[in-house]
Amino acid sequence: MRKAMMRSFGPPDVLELVEAEIPSPKPHEVLVRVTSIGMNRSDVDCRQGIYPVKPHLPSGIGWEAGGIVVQADENSTFKAGDRVSSLPCSKFVDVTDYGRTADYFVANAEWLTNTPDSVPDRDAGAIWINYLTAYGALMDVGKLEQGETIVISAASGATGIAAMQIAKLSGARVIATTRSDDKCDRLLAAGADHVINTRTEDYVCRALTLTGDRGADFIFDPITGPFVARHLEAVRRNGRVLIYGVLTYPEFASFDPDVLINKHITLRGYTVDDPYLTDRSALTAAIRVISDHLDEGGLRPVICRRFPLEQVVEAHEYSESGQQFGKILINP
Repeated sequence: MRKAMMRSFGPPDVLELVEAEIPSPKPHEVLVRVTSIGMNRSDVDCRQGIYPVKPHLPSGIGWEAGGIVVQADENSTFKAGDRVSSLPCSKFVDVTDYGRTADYFVANAEWLTNTPDSVPDRDAGAIWINYLTAYGALMDVGKLEQGETIVISAASGATGIAAMQIAKLSGARVIATTRSDDKCDRLLAAGADHVINTRTEDYVCRALTLTGDRGADFIFDPITGPFVARHLEAVRRNGRVLIYGVLTYPEFASFDPDVLINKHITLRGYTVDDPYLTDRSALTAAIRVISDHLDEGGLRPVICRRFPLEQVVEAHEYSESGQQFGKILINP
C-alpha cells in the first residue's frame, strides 16, 4: 500500500509517498480500505511541527478518513464490507504509526462510526471532524439558541461552513467573516445572513450595526491573535466567545481584560475533545443528530477540491494557499 510519510517537519515537500505493508489490526481494531481522506488544519500544523500532539519522526500524517471495512475483530460491531468513517480522537491516535493519509488504515473500533447513507464513499472523510467540532461548540458547549446572532470567523473553511449550517438549523442568525471579496457571495449562498469582509470593512463597527449596537450573542473563532480583542468589542454584554484554533500562530492573543470583565463575557478555548472524549453518551447523541440531518439534507458537506493520493504535496500546498472554500479531500 501507499502511505504519506515525513522525515522532518517543514513545508509541504517534506511529505513523500512510500510503499508499506498493509497493517494488521490488533484486538478491538478494524482495518479499513480508504476511499476518502479529509484534510484539516491539524494536518498542516502537524507537518509544520506546531500541532500540540507532536509525532515522532519519521511519521505518517492525517487524522480523518473513511472507507470500507476489510477486517474486524469477531466481537466487533463492524464487519467486512461496512462503510465507516473515523471520529475525532487525536489524543488517542499517534499518526507516527496510524496516519490515515494512506490506502489503508487501522483504528480502534470505538473511534469509528458508520458512514451516513446519504454520504458517498468518496466523501466519507468530509464529515466528523468538521461537523462534530461545530456541533459540540455551538450546541453542547455554547448552547446556541433560536433567535440568537452568531459570528462565525473564517467561515469559508470546512468547520466554518459546518457551523453555519448547524446554526441555521438551530434558528440562529449567522454573520460570517472572510478576508476575500470572492468568498462573500459564496458565503451568502451557503447560508450566511450577512458577511463581513474584515480586510475592507471595520469588523466591530459592522457587527454592532448588524445587531442594533447590542453586539453578537456568540462568536466562534479559529483565528485568535488580534481578533480576540475585536471580538470582545463585537460581542454583547454577557455574550460568549469560543476559540477553537490559532490561525495567527505564532502571533498570540492580546486584549484589554477590563473589557472582558466589565461586559461579563465568557471567553473559553474549545476543542472537539472537550465534550466528546469524556462523555460517550454526548458523542453518540451528536452522531445521531448529525447523521439524521445529513440523510434529511439539512446538512451537506461542501467539497472544495479533490486530489489523488500521489498529489498529497499539492493538496497541502492548496490548503495553505487561502483559496479553500469547504473541504479538501484526497481520494486514493
